[in-house]
Amino acid sequence: MASGRIVSSSLRVCAARPCGFRTFGQGFPASPRASLLDLELQRCVDGAAVLRVGAQTQLQLTLADLRSFLARLRDLKKMPSSGADLRQFLEKVDAVLPGFGAEGAHLALTGFAQLRCRQGAISAWPLLLRHRGELSPSYLAEGVWAASGIPSPPRDIIYQAVGLAREVAPHMKVLPDEALYRCIYGLARIHTGRGSTELLRRAETSVTQMLGRRPCPLAPKQLVRLCWAMARLGCRDQRIFEALEARIGNVLNQLEVKELEALYGILTELQLVRQWKLIHDVERALESREDEAASMNKSARRKPFRRRWTRADLMHSVLTRR
Repeated sequence: MASGRIVSSSLRVCAARPCGFRTFGQGFPASPRASLLDLELQRCVDGAAVLRVGAQTQLQLTLADLRSFLARLRDLKKMPSSGADLRQFLEKVDAVLPGFGAEGAHLALTGFAQLRCRQGAISAWPLLLRHRGELSPSYLAEGVWAASGIPSPPRDIIYQAVGLAREVAPHMKVLPDEALYRCIYGLARIHTGRGSTELLRRAETSVTQMLGRRPCPLAPKQLVRLCWAMARLGCRDQRIFEALEARIGNVLNQLEVKELEALYGILTELQLVRQWKLIHDVERALESREDEAASMNKSARRKPFRRRWTRADLMHSVLTRR
């Protein structure tokens, strides 16, 4: 009788547990099961071993498997950029990805872009566009950010990502703070704002609303990147820079030298004289770190880096060339 009570109690506990889990919040159905490869992936000590598991498995990959592979690669913080195992793994992903629908397209694009896997992200991009009618504006905003993270993105993807951002623009007011930031920053990395006047106007309204919240929803680094992105997209609204000044002025000691230099460049390039106090504070912060920065200087490279266009970053000018 005791064993019967234990069994029935166990059955009630199992029945109460959900059979799946969500990964991107609301909007997608729960996954039917966990990956059968989880245990094997946890034994992998580097990205090459993870790809080897993917290349050698005889099982057809499921959405849960893809999620587990991407999560393990993110945990290891390294994904090989070439090799036979990578090629075979991506071939298996390409074969099953169309059947994963909108959730799979979003998962693959954002995951591969975060891992800077160019081939995987480029393969997932058309599927995201195909399913964009099924995705919420926040997922589309993340798609813009992911497109900007593709190494050396093809021109057609850049044009399509700009178009996707314009589709998101009418919904910017209801975007979560992180999605709004990612959309604006991602767009600025691949676009200078030409022809996007309406998008910029909506972005200004949404950013003003976001910066008015307390506590500040963005980290100090994100505030600098948002300032750069808005300036690069053509924003000259004094309210935006006043709101950013109020937030950034309190966290200057948390910024790195590169971010301080970028912030100083933005403020002086745009000749934002009303932000003279912030400019002065940034100058003092840079001066206080001169000795530290000088001790960290490295000798010049024997061979200079090749100059090739990938995407704009914080050190790019916010003024468009005539």
